[in-house]
Amino acid sequence: MTAPPQTSTLHSAFPAALRPVLGHFAKTYLPGESLELRFQFEISVLGETLTLPGRCYVDRRKLVDAFGDCGVRGDIRLVALCIGARHDDGFLRESCVRKLLRVREPWVLPFVLAPLGEYVIEIIELIESALPSLDASGCAEFVRANPAFMATLRRRVISYWDCYFRRAYPMICQYPAYRALMTLEGMAAKSDSPVEK
Repeated sequence: MTAPPQTSTLHSAFPAALRPVLGHFAKTYLPGESLELRFQFEISVLGETLTLPGRCYVDRRKLVDAFGDCGVRGDIRLVALCIGARHDDGFLRESCVRKLLRVREPWVLPFVLAPLGEYVIEIIELIESALPSLDASGCAEFVRANPAFMATLRRRVISYWDCYFRRAYPMICQYPAYRALMTLEGMAAKSDSPVEK
């Protein structure tokens, strides 16, 4: 993947239409926090290039306050959950991904799928078990629009399996992240097939 400019901030992780929401969210819930991205990667959502963080290092309590506040709804809450899904705290990531799995916004999908190429098996299992309930056409469109991201995700899945999970899953086809990847690729292939008459 092409390395994005080093000046990317969290604003570039969300569609342009949401940037005002993110500005309000950052000012209200993340005052004084650095919003500069680290270990970022590019993805395409509905034709728009976004730059997602590999990890976020903002204050955990501030994020929990944002999405845990009953008064926070809509896009602001989703932004908080997406940022939490990339946080360096694995328990927070799991909690946020669990909530995001019920969301049907296309820009949320990369925040949900990125953990498949990471090492927290509990989050991987959560994602794999939720795949049948996700929007198959949205998943297929995302997979087709992001071949570089999917290739990197595949390499990461294989690498983590080889380094950390080979004993638990002797064959890679048993590894939940690999099975999830195959499901996603199957969704894309199925939607590419001509409709039978």
